[in-house]
Amino acid sequence: MTLLDLGIDIGGTKIAMGLSKKQGVGLTRKLVFSSQGKLPPTQWYARLKENMWLVLGHDLKTFQDKGRIGVAIPGQILKDGRIGHCPNTPVLKKLNLAQWLKKDFKVPVHTDNDANAAALAEHQFGAGRGIQRMVYLTISTGIGGGIIEGGKLVTGNDHVAGEVGHLIIHFDGERCACGRRGCLEAYGRGPALEERIRRRLSQKKLSVGEKQLLNLAGGKASHWRNTLISRALKKHNPVILQELDRHSFYLAVGIGSLANILNPERIVLGGGLTQLGKPLFAAIHKHLKSVAIPKHVDLRPAALGADVGIYGAIALCRK
Repeated sequence: MTLLDLGIDIGGTKIAMGLSKKQGVGLTRKLVFSSQGKLPPTQWYARLKENMWLVLGHDLKTFQDKGRIGVAIPGQILKDGRIGHCPNTPVLKKLNLAQWLKKDFKVPVHTDNDANAAALAEHQFGAGRGIQRMVYLTISTGIGGGIIEGGKLVTGNDHVAGEVGHLIIHFDGERCACGRRGCLEAYGRGPALEERIRRRLSQKKLSVGEKQLLNLAGGKASHWRNTLISRALKKHNPVILQELDRHSFYLAVGIGSLANILNPERIVLGGGLTQLGKPLFAAIHKHLKSVAIPKHVDLRPAALGADVGIYGAIALCRK
């Protein structure tokens, strides 16, 4: 029997959804639109439904008979199915989205946080295929993660296992968005690297390397973006090499701690910052030698790219 899986990836700024048939990984149809997370919940949900009808199109009748919905949520899923802490999409807080969708579409609905969903996606379809013990980290606006043990997602007693971004790597260090101090996310997330470089470029006296970066940013420190790093690396800019090494050290402390505790077969890294590729991975590997007990840590880039959230939502249907 052919099943239709509708995967929905809810982000802070956009929502992506795609339709897939059970026997394949490819998407039959895909749609991306603004999330508008500040709308009242009923308006936000009505808009979500309208776009779901669009994606389903002429497959709607088949979907009502043989469909499933998976939703990757940018926040915690509580035991009763409601959505808990959800800082980037506050409209979702305390909402039981799965219940609403089941009522309206009358098909099975599976929800989980986006990092867990992405971990499942990479395990089922991407860089973790065939691996029984895997850890997934996404290094983006924040740092999220998911743990696979025995081929299954580890959720923990309160469904909050895998919050790798909140490993403490610096006691009493910088404050994290979660309110605690010293979290891996506070030091290793993409914007943290951006902010450190901006601070250096805002000084009155700049080194030759800092002046070069300021020129790349159009003469304004506030215009510096991580998207400029690759251009700076091509110029062998010493400031970028130094800051990337520092950032990689923070990431290696967190990754090394996970390797020491869980000893997985493979650790998969995804998220925007990993697009830097070899320079980032080489620097992390260098620092892992001094923090990880296992002699070899199999560190791989994620394979699913920008569609990992949709595939994660689909993976929730198939786990």
